[in-house]
Amino acid sequence: MTSLISRIPRAALAGARALKRHGPGNLLSFGVAMVRRQGIVPTLRYALLPPVDRKLALSSLERRRRLANNELAADEDRFDEKDLDRRFAMPRARWEQRVLAHDRHVAKQETLAGGPRHRKLSLTVVIAEGPADAVSRTLQSLADLPDDALASRPRAWGPTLPPAAPAGVTILSSWSDVLARADGLVVFLQAGDRLLRRWPQTVAAAHARGETEVVSFDMVSLTAEQATPLFLPGANPLLARHVDYAFSRLAFRADVLAAFAVPPAPYDALRGWMASRGLTDSRAAWRHVFEVVAEIDLDPQRVIDERTRLGERTKAAAHPDAQVGVVICTKDKGHLLRQLVRSLDLVANPLISDLVIVSNNTTAPHAKALLDELAGAPKVTVLVRDEPFNFSRFCNAGAKLTDASHLLFLNDDIAPVTEDWLERLVDDVQEPGVGVAAPLLVYPDERIQHAAMYLGFKGIAGHTLRHARLPDEDYLFYASAPREVSAVTGAAMMVTRACFEALNGFDEQLATYLQDVDLCLRARRSGHAVVFDPRAVLIHMESASMRSDVANSALARRRQLEHNYFIARWGGSLQFDPFHNPAFGIEDESLHSLTQFT
Repeated sequence: MTSLISRIPRAALAGARALKRHGPGNLLSFGVAMVRRQGIVPTLRYALLPPVDRKLALSSLERRRRLANNELAADEDRFDEKDLDRRFAMPRARWEQRVLAHDRHVAKQETLAGGPRHRKLSLTVVIAEGPADAVSRTLQSLADLPDDALASRPRAWGPTLPPAAPAGVTILSSWSDVLARADGLVVFLQAGDRLLRRWPQTVAAAHARGETEVVSFDMVSLTAEQATPLFLPGANPLLARHVDYAFSRLAFRADVLAAFAVPPAPYDALRGWMASRGLTDSRAAWRHVFEVVAEIDLDPQRVIDERTRLGERTKAAAHPDAQVGVVICTKDKGHLLRQLVRSLDLVANPLISDLVIVSNNTTAPHAKALLDELAGAPKVTVLVRDEPFNFSRFCNAGAKLTDASHLLFLNDDIAPVTEDWLERLVDDVQEPGVGVAAPLLVYPDERIQHAAMYLGFKGIAGHTLRHARLPDEDYLFYASAPREVSAVTGAAMMVTRACFEALNGFDEQLATYLQDVDLCLRARRSGHAVVFDPRAVLIHMESASMRSDVANSALARRRQLEHNYFIARWGGSLQFDPFHNPAFGIEDESLHSLTQFT
């Protein structure tokens, strides 16, 4: 009884907030619907739950409703109510149910739109050497492609193709014949791969947009019992430089291959194509199809081998002319700050030109003593700002006190892990067109805290693979290889001086949060790439300096104002992240949940 009475004021406060957020009409409609479905007692019990428990209760109610209506298999979501298990796979039968639901959804959308709209595609397929039965499966999938989606029946070539093919497929005699007769797209497949019937119209829609020269697409690897979907990131030339993340299943515009006198390996062809252009130009001419349009047989060991190769340490390039100015904002975390400054090794590290420490309302005796000590150290400037907290203003002020060509912003709760982390970040921003770079951050227990950010989580941005353990819980190469991303955290962020000044630094209207996402979005809008590099690893004791302020009501109100300001600027552009596959549930940072019609 005491527990119930103690919940009533909290429930009343939550109700008042819900009334303000949703309005009386919506709240009344929701209450009536809950009473009709669940009854008055469960509805009252739900209203008295804390917000987190209320969200879980709604998920449980929805799951029971779907089970009752035979919309879910009884054993579905065995992994924490998520679609994919710890190896990012699911039972094959359940995958096939999702495919049927997806096809029905697409058919309904096309009916509403007055039928499919796409240009017809000319298609030539290069099939790698393989067993005769595997080659036959691939050829049969080409024969099954719908006529109304193709400008002509598909052509095929490969070193072990039979002289005769299924009806409707033309076998070419040589690579020179491929170059002479190919138009439209040339697709590289492995023996045994199957293009799904929706491949031509889906890929044609992507190929039709702009000057497309390369097309990649989502796939699924199938065994008798299991399905492992391969949801690739959007076109990502930087990632492709380091790893064959499309597993050599690629489509090229026919004229791109004219330079190859002999049939190239598809990954070599892609790397050669990228070598003649920068990141921005490569991305502009590359389209990725965010839809599973091919079934393949991918050996899991292939992913492990690629990840192992990525883990083999290579020395970062030397950049003797680069100078890094480090800016750290701190308050009362003297022990953490001492550890960080010691790890920077200011005297011996030629890359670091100077260190600016911005002290905000520091009162702890040990922290104040450390700042007094550091104020007389070589390369160190201590800037005291005893005023209301404004991370953006403090970082901007610190940046003005250094003339370095590169600016490194660090939280005071950071501890480096890899020895060459700083060289890696400098190497990243030396790439033409790159303005911002950030490392992999892990919690003290080595779970992922930051492996770049994707747009849309809670209407703003989320941390990809947060809390995952490496290497087992990495998805493909998301936390293994450098890649271009939409945003990174300001806890450890390197920005070129030219980019930072062009953007006029951090937006000081965003005093307490979102200033890092905002800076990255402005950088990308102005033509600068944002890079995440997991070869640089640091530990992050997340928000250690601000943990005591989290429950501060004034801070909460300030954050709400900043949230509204941020949404007013970026709201519409946060709905789609070009580097994050929309097949993943937007509210699940672990990447184990899928959208409804995946």
